[in-house]
Amino acid sequence: MHHANGDKSDNRKKNLVICPDQRYHLLLHTRMAAMEATGNPDFRKCWICRKYDDQKNLVTHQRAHYHRECDREYQRTMKLKRSSK
Repeated sequence: MHHANGDKSDNRKKNLVICPDQRYHLLLHTRMAAMEATGNPDFRKCWICRKYDDQKNLVTHQRAHYHRECDREYQRTMKLKRSSK
């Protein structure tokens, strides 16, 4: 059960959304966060830089979204950390 307005104590029928599973419930929260941050519920957040962007500018891998440029920099940083050990 999902509370559309975010108020868990508001159990009016018009505020409740029945979710078929946890994944759908998570999608609702993801879309609500994107809507609040950007005004566009279809945007997703890059897990590396934490900035929202259009999904066409992001790579999606196992439900994680990221910019190619962010991933390149992350891989470089991780490679440097491994080589300095």
